Amino acid sequence: MKYLSYTGLILSSLLFFVSCSNNSKKGKQEKEEKNSPVLTQEVDELEHEINEPFLYPFGLELSEMEATGYRESCGGDCCSGVKALEKGEYAIIMDTSDCWEYGYNEEYLLFRGDELIAYHEKSFSMGKIHDMVNIRNRVERTIDFENEKVFVRRDTVRNDHKKWINKEFIEENFSSASYDEVQRYVFDPRESISFTKDNTFLLNRSASEGVSSPVILFHSLSSNEYDIELIDAYNLQDIGDRESNGVPKDAVFAYSTWYAGGGDLLYGKLNDGILQVYLASEEGITKDISPYELILEVDPDLEIPSPNHYIVFNSEKKGNNKLMLGMDEKEQVLYAKYEGQSRQIQLKKVSDSMDGKKIIMVYQELIHGIPNGTYTHTHDGNWDYVTYKGKNGKEVKFTINHALTVPNSGDGYRDTPLF
Repeated sequence: MKYLSYTGLILSSLLFFVSCSNNSKKGKQEKEEKNSPVLTQEVDELEHEINEPFLYPFGLELSEMEATGYRESCGGDCCSGVKALEKGEYAIIMDTSDCWEYGYNEEYLLFRGDELIAYHEKSFSMGKIHDMVNIRNRVERTIDFENEKVFVRRDTVRNDHKKWINKEFIEENFSSASYDEVQRYVFDPRESISFTKDNTFLLNRSASEGVSSPVILFHSLSSNEYDIELIDAYNLQDIGDRESNGVPKDAVFAYSTWYAGGGDLLYGKLNDGILQVYLASEEGITKDISPYELILEVDPDLEIPSPNHYIVFNSEKKGNNKLMLGMDEKEQVLYAKYEGQSRQIQLKKVSDSMDGKKIIMVYQELIHGIPNGTYTHTHDGNWDYVTYKGKNGKEVKFTINHALTVPNSGDGYRDTPLF
């Protein structure tokens, strides 16, 4: 649904509470599982009394609806969660923001196809302190966009009051501006988060010039839970003349680490909403520049650190795409990616075990935050294996491609992505 604009999960809660800080292709093996769910159940036309508030769940049976997207995030004192439920032509977006004692908000948006037809909100915020007692201002509002009806009830209670408002709703005037107001800060969790040229990207290193230290990438969609390390460098400065340094015109940033007769060049460009970071070496007085090499991809759908190394696998089923796992220094999988895809696949570890010398890790695949298939990664000496099992029970097996995984020196796994 393209009618919901992304502003970040935390942003919605911070704006409300000022006090608070597919896989488009997966080889041929499981293509049908990676598409958005096709919901064919028919739902009777929703009916309700137009002179009464239209309350969540809007006459729908939640137990009969399918979860098709879920995202959550925390920052400061606030945590947010957004969930999408679908049945037939109807979808409910549930957006909850919890800022502890500072405030709380629940929003429910009902769509028929691409059309927003109803909204229900329940919220409280902290008011003034009277005689050392915290006061809570509470609001519940419903908007019926089809019938242009608004109903609201409000009250003020002590913060320790446990019950929700039970007074009568009062009808208020409808405003057409409320349609944009309601949608402005709502994020559709069924949509992949993508970088655009409007996002900001900054590189920084904390040490003084002449001291080797990590170069850290920051971007405007990050909660900065993890540092994204690129390389170690003695210096860092913007590249002024991009053309002569082989930097493409559409690069979103370009930096040089030149110091004492040598250094590296770094630039970033966007590919289908993904940030790709490229590196080249600049040598000697002549400043000869080596070919640029892809060293990192940052998918804003996943908040993860830079992988320590990568393992490339061949499918045992002829004709299927190669699989690559991004790994951390503890041999945990950070993400999976198939050759020919731009997006990374989010994985969540669910178990680990040993069978003799074999180390077996099982990961849950998450598509837009919703569990899908599983990846079982087995490490056995110099060999690595992966078994992917889809929701339909079908399995696809992969075996490590040593030629693409181990550098020519034969020393450890590759430290840059192959694709």
